[in-house]
This record gives sequence, structure tokens and C-alpha cells, in this order.
Amino acid sequence: MQQQIAAIRPKAIVCLGRNAPVLLVHLVKECDPWTKAKTFKEIDRNDAALVEVFSVPDITVAAILLDPSFRRLNKRHRSYRRECGHNAEIALLKTVWSRVQNRPRTAE
Repeated sequence: MQQQIAAIRPKAIVCLGRNAPVLLVHLVKECDPWTKAKTFKEIDRNDAALVEVFSVPDITVAAILLDPSFRRLNKRHRSYRRECGHNAEIALLKTVWSRVQNRPRTAE
């Protein structure tokens, strides 16, 4: 995974579902709260759906969204800032995009 991230050089990582962080946490230690939480509700309650990333160069933030295959069933449990459900995940993605766009450019 480290080689893939190095090759792609993403500015942000968005995990889909609760299984992805289990693999990612070995590289991006800031995602650790996602692996310890039992539910998305717990992640949201701890304001941990979006994390600042310092452990991997060039990546600004990481976020966790519902797995698309379980989204319809679980979206009502999501909250981010003052939004709930579908709107919470949209607000989360907008925050990711804003952070990536406002990040100072580095030499390539």
C-alpha cells in the first residue's frame, strides 16, 4: 500500500467503509480512531470522521465514509458538523475538497 500511495501521491484519502482503515492505519497512524471505534456513530460523536494527516508527506487529510453497499441502510446514523445522514457525508466531502484546494502547493 505504501508504494501505491507513493506512486499516486494523493492529497487526501477517503476510506469507504469500516474495513479500509484496518489496512490504512499501518501507514497513516492518524486513522487509528477509526479502527478502535465500534460504529460510525462513535466516530462521529468523537468528531473523528475527518483527521489531519502528518505522518505521510503530501497527504493533508483523511476521511471515512459509509461503504456504498451499506449506505442506504446506515446513512441515517451519520452526523458531521450540523448535518445528518446524506448531508453529513456531502459536508464531509466538501471539507476534504476545501482542505485539498487550500493547501499550499509544493514543488513537484
